[in-house]
Amino acid sequence: MANICTNMFFCTTENANNYKRVLDFLEENFEVDFINEDDDSTYFESEFDSKWSFPEEEFDTLMKSLTEDETLYIRILSHELCSGYASFRIYESGSWNVKF
Repeated sequence: MANICTNMFFCTTENANNYKRVLDFLEENFEVDFINEDDDSTYFESEFDSKWSFPEEEFDTLMKSLTEDETLYIRILSHELCSGYASFRIYESGSWNVKF
């Protein structure tokens, strides 16, 4: 049995198309535990599981599918406690800042 990584996710953007694409991506690719959206659909937070660690390849594919967007901000805290794995990622100004 694979160890399950919990991914706590937050996203905000002023670009409605990118917002919908990120939201759809999570629902299509992961078993999402919950999605909380604000009333204006400018941000949402979610939690989803992945095997072993943060699903980097899947998110690389997502980021390539989005249009250029200086307002896009994503924050993901991933952890798998049995193996001691933790990762904190922030996407802003067009690039990822990753902390392990």
